Amino acid sequence: LEALEEEAWLLEGRRGEGDGSGPAAPGGEADPFAHLVPHSVQPALLAYASAAREALDGLHTRLEEERDSAASALLALDLPHALEAVEAAEAAGTAAGGGSGTLPLALTGALTAVHKSGGPRVLKALAGRLVELQRASEASARGVGSVLAAEAAAEAEMAAR
Repeated sequence: LEALEEEAWLLEGRRGEGDGSGPAAPGGEADPFAHLVPHSVQPALLAYASAAREALDGLHTRLEEERDSAASALLALDLPHALEAVEAAEAAGTAAGGGSGTLPLALTGALTAVHKSGGPRVLKALAGRLVELQRASEASARGVGSVLAAEAAAEAEMAAR
C-alpha cells in the first residue's frame, strides 16, 4: 500500500454560522463532531472553566466594591446628583445651564447665581483671593503666636523674681 500523506484540516467559521449546527467542514457541510470533546480532555476543560468562572467572579466582586467605594466618596462630597445631571446634560447634547431642564433646581440656581456674579472668571479670581487671605491670616496668626510667646516668657520671668 502506498503511504498516505498527513493532512491537517482547519475548521473555519463560528458556532451558529450557516445552518446553526456548528462550524463548516472544508467541503462546506456542517461538522457534526465540532462540539465533541475527548473524554481525556474533559477534566482539564472543566478545571479551566471553573478557574475562569472564579476569576470572573473575583473581578466582578472587585468591580462592585470599587463602584460602591466611588459612590460613597462622591456621596461624602455631595457630588453624585450634580455629576449625574451634568453627564445627562452632556449626553443630551446640551451645555450645563443650557435650560434643558435636566439639571436639578439647586444646581440650576447655583449656576444662575454664578453667571449673574460674573461667571467662572470671577469665581477663579475669588478663589485666588481666598488663597491670599489664607496666607495673610496665617502670617497674622504667627505674629499673634510670637506676641503671646513673648508675654508668656515675660510672665515667667516676673514670676521667677
